[in-house]
Amino acid sequence: MRVTSRLFLPVAVLFLGVQQRVPVQAQSTPSAGPSLNERFQDAEDLARKGLYEASKKAFARIAKDFPSDELGREAADRAQANAFLRLQPIERTGESKDRVDVVILGDGYTVDARQQQAFDKQARQIVEGFSKVSPWAEYASYFNWWVMDLSSAESRLDTPTREANTVLGGAMSKFSQGQVTVDRDIVHNFLQRYAPFADTAMVIVKQGSLGTGGGDVAVFGPGGVNVAVHEFGHSFGNLLDEYSSQVELHPVTGGGVRGVNLTDSTDLDSCPWRHWIEAGAKGVGFFEGGAGRSRGVWHPTNQGCAMGSSGSAYCTVCREALVKRIYRYTKPIEACYPATTDVRSSIGIGAGSDAPVIFSVTPKRPKDHFLAVDWTVDGAAVKGKRDLSDAGVFEVLKVEPGALSPGNHRILAKVKDPTDWVLLDKEGVLTASREWSLTVERRKP
Repeated sequence: MRVTSRLFLPVAVLFLGVQQRVPVQAQSTPSAGPSLNERFQDAEDLARKGLYEASKKAFARIAKDFPSDELGREAADRAQANAFLRLQPIERTGESKDRVDVVILGDGYTVDARQQQAFDKQARQIVEGFSKVSPWAEYASYFNWWVMDLSSAESRLDTPTREANTVLGGAMSKFSQGQVTVDRDIVHNFLQRYAPFADTAMVIVKQGSLGTGGGDVAVFGPGGVNVAVHEFGHSFGNLLDEYSSQVELHPVTGGGVRGVNLTDSTDLDSCPWRHWIEAGAKGVGFFEGGAGRSRGVWHPTNQGCAMGSSGSAYCTVCREALVKRIYRYTKPIEACYPATTDVRSSIGIGAGSDAPVIFSVTPKRPKDHFLAVDWTVDGAAVKGKRDLSDAGVFEVLKVEPGALSPGNHRILAKVKDPTDWVLLDKEGVLTASREWSLTVERRKP
């Protein structure tokens, strides 16, 4: 039987720069010795250092001494065989509110330090592998990567003949190859409780093979990065399988499957990648097979694709969808100056002032290209300047005294990712603007 921790409403505390759930201040403490909160923090410190077995024992003692306190109940959860251990960053490139935060969790790894170390190593190998695959490599600075260590009672996997006791319910799926899966509701509960900033997740199942993806959770066994790349295409990009080999236990025929990278019709007007065909993109057209069907379904390219049965890179159509998906979580503009949108004469061009007014935007920075910045003043295009420094890329517009007549003026910076990986952006997710209102006072005679 699978066992999972009880769930409480989260209360946040700053721990290692991470928003983690720790219950509120205890209402009762022993008559002598460290307080309950101090003991709880000591137990957490043990977990933070990777001393998981000692941490669980400390939590068990807290739970025994304070069974009715919220901290005591939390300690009881942390002392279980199936439990949260710690959350730590692998790579952080910015604030979570403006990044794609990916949390990697493990299932079937016991509290044994060697097993947890093996999981941490595998998680880092996944991140390293993604750093070599486009579009993740080009947009690495748009992502934060985290590892959530969890302990399982057993290093086993649910099969049709036996049920294992693991923290996320890792199991052989009902697909023909027994692709590994987990209980996604449990995954989301752990994320909500200990990593509420998370946008999407990956799960490495110790005894699993191949993988499944969906519901913002990619699941796979340890080892190959290619499987992780494929399943993340499902879970993050909502992409469909482009291979035609059978995966269901019973044969599936016919169409009825449509998505960004699959269609059940060769009608160009309804084709999701029509814009690529009309643009004459090399290798893009209608190629039969997909979603486990050899007939009645078409995928977009003959290039090979991570969503198919060959290739570790994504095809033209899938790559475009993934770039647009990234921009649904994060915007092209990193920061602006001035922070206020209403720039008045007190900090601008006032009566008798000889100081210019400086406006700037800090665009996001993909690996190998710059974002385009267009400036306008009162709707007329003007030229800005790009400044490069260790702190980043700054696109600057300097308004000199006397350049504008007295009155109110509109300053606009429009930032766009000019990548040729995206041909059609109907929603405008690759573009963002910042506008300021500049008041110029009449100079005194």
